[in-house]
Amino acid sequence: MKKLLSFLIILLIFGVAIQVSAAPIALTNGDFELGTLAGWDDHENASVVDPTDIDNWAGYPPTKTGNGSYYAEIIAESPDSYGGFPGFGGFINQSISTILGESYTYSFDWIFMFVDGTQWDYAYYKIGNVETKFYEKGLGPAPAAVWDTETISFIGTGADVVLEFGVVSYPPVGTYSKLLIDSATPVPVPTAMLLLGSGLIGIVGIRRKK
Repeated sequence: MKKLLSFLIILLIFGVAIQVSAAPIALTNGDFELGTLAGWDDHENASVVDPTDIDNWAGYPPTKTGNGSYYAEIIAESPDSYGGFPGFGGFINQSISTILGESYTYSFDWIFMFVDGTQWDYAYYKIGNVETKFYEKGLGPAPAAVWDTETISFIGTGADVVLEFGVVSYPPVGTYSKLLIDSATPVPVPTAMLLLGSGLIGIVGIRRKK
């Protein structure tokens, strides 16, 4: 029994070490509470806004559910080719150092504000060169200006990976959809706790056998 307990202690220590090494990397200024885009490596047609500034929202500032007072506003207003079609876009991105084979998960709050675009207007996140649309306007009514939450998961490459948030719109010049981003934070993976739980279950099982 003592040998088993010693083994479980070693296993737990090993699990804690894994947990420390696999600790998710927090994004710099992921909640935008610096009031600027400091920490975001590159950005286009983006700024940080205060929701109490009613002038930004034509009389209807969206209700904020994230932490603090600020969030990022990304406007699709730079002309470019998107999916082979002329459109407009905007983005923010940040580089994350990763460990090869390690799992990474981040969550973020968002609002898509549709402004006289088309059914193909969309919001996306990108890991490296892989783009994922997490919202597309479609044929339905304009989305409600309420906060929603999305989760991103990916495997580390052992090198820096660029995480990007962006919005694309296909409207006439002067009318651009917007994407609001807030509280982009890592989701921890409780490796050590899982190992501890397994160890405790093992002890209970052995005692019952005795």
